[in-house]
Amino acid sequence: ILDNALFLPGGTGSITFQAGGAITMNPGANLFASGRNVTFTGGSLSLGNITTVVFGDGTAGNITLQATGNITAGNLNANAVTFNEGTVGAGAISVTSNTGAISVGVLTATSQTGAGYGTFSIVGNNVSLTTLSNGGNITFQSIDTRGYNGGDGGNVSISARGVVRGIGTVLTSPGDTIATSSAGGINGTVTIQHDGSPTNLQPFTVANGAVTANSGNGTVGAINTGTEVISGQTFDFGSSPYTSPGGSTQITYINTTPTISAGASSIPTTKQDTSVSFTVASLGFLTFDENADVPLAVRLASVAPG
Repeated sequence: ILDNALFLPGGTGSITFQAGGAITMNPGANLFASGRNVTFTGGSLSLGNITTVVFGDGTAGNITLQATGNITAGNLNANAVTFNEGTVGAGAISVTSNTGAISVGVLTATSQTGAGYGTFSIVGNNVSLTTLSNGGNITFQSIDTRGYNGGDGGNVSISARGVVRGIGTVLTSPGDTIATSSAGGINGTVTIQHDGSPTNLQPFTVANGAVTANSGNGTVGAINTGTEVISGQTFDFGSSPYTSPGGSTQITYINTTPTISAGASSIPTTKQDTSVSFTVASLGFLTFDENADVPLAVRLASVAPG
């Protein structure tokens, strides 16, 4: 991108960047496409900042990132700004990796008012972050989907086959890593799923100092849905699924129980009432753990007679 900035004509049409392999931008590069849906699809994505902001009446463009492998991006801005009467809406943001991890910056799908006049409604939109394979950690700075003047707040959905790390706070909502409130409309909800890491030893924490860019599982700041604020709490595996009293926030630890099945035994044929020595491995058990947790071990508690 020349001079690290690409300005595409505003409008309503969709713009798609697609490749069988990697798609790469300079980390500090900026792509502007006012009011237009922007989609990147590739083997992996390494992108800069993407902005689909709309000014005046209308709806900002959606931002969609899809990749087989890792996704790295800067700030994703699908805001809407109004100065006069009417309704403006933010665009939706969706980021999905099939086999990799996600690391993105500040995500904004909210709306703002300028120094205008009249009656206006400002609607937030939804943000979705999803990884589909083991080790698929999700890292982001902050998420803002607030609505104003009777406009609804957008919903936030985060589903990680690994841990979740929200490592910043919303600039205009100090102390909050996720903000989905509405002024006069319906507040947005927050749904978070994680698998606790391969060791199953990382509970989800909210605003208690346990999360950094490279460690922990949770958010640096609070989760604020308007009517409910979660802060300074730890959600261990025994509390899952946690649903806030008002139902606006749900945090779920998802980990499938390992399975064990019979395989080919290497124990020799033995006469009754004759002792035999063997190892658990020689029993040929077949183990499988969908979440690839470690360590995975088999312990033989007893042997039934007969």
